[in-house]
Amino acid sequence: KWRLVIFDIPEEAKVERNQLRRLLVENAFKKMQASVYISPHPLNREALQYLKETGLNKFIRVILAEEIDDDSDMRRLFQLG
Repeated sequence: KWRLVIFDIPEEAKVERNQLRRLLVENAFKKMQASVYISPHPLNREALQYLKETGLNKFIRVILAEEIDDDSDMRRLFQLG
């Protein structure tokens, strides 16, 4: 299953947006588009807590998808079979 994190964080929260991007990369998420990150792994509890504490959770959606059309490039990116 794929976890997609999509977000639209206002420009005035640029610092927090950049922190979110770093947090996603630290949690093994890869950039799919400017505000869309993907991973076969879930976000850890600390990451989820950070989103709540900063209020960023109101700008973010986490989607659990069973399949994505032609995900061979993403499978290679994560070295999945």
